[in-house]
Amino acid sequence: MKLKKAINIGKACGLNTINECFLNIEIHAINFFAYTNVDNELVELSLDITKIAKDYNITDEEVLNWSITEYELYAK
Repeated sequence: MKLKKAINIGKACGLNTINECFLNIEIHAINFFAYTNVDNELVELSLDITKIAKDYNITDEEVLNWSITEYELYAK
C-alpha cells in the first residue's frame, strides 16, 4: 500500500499523524489485503516512509511523527 492511500484512510478515521495512519493499516492489514499479500503491502508502506525520510534527510521516525497536514505540505 502506498503511504498516500494509508493517509487518506487515516484522515477518514480522524487520525492525525503518519504514525497513527501506519499503525492503523498494520493493525487492520488482514482486513485490507489477502493474507498472502500482507507482508508485501506493509513493506511497500514502510519503503514509502523511508523514501520520504531520505528525500528530506531525516529519519523514518521523524517522518512518522509528522502530522497529516505536514505531510500534505512537504511531501509531494
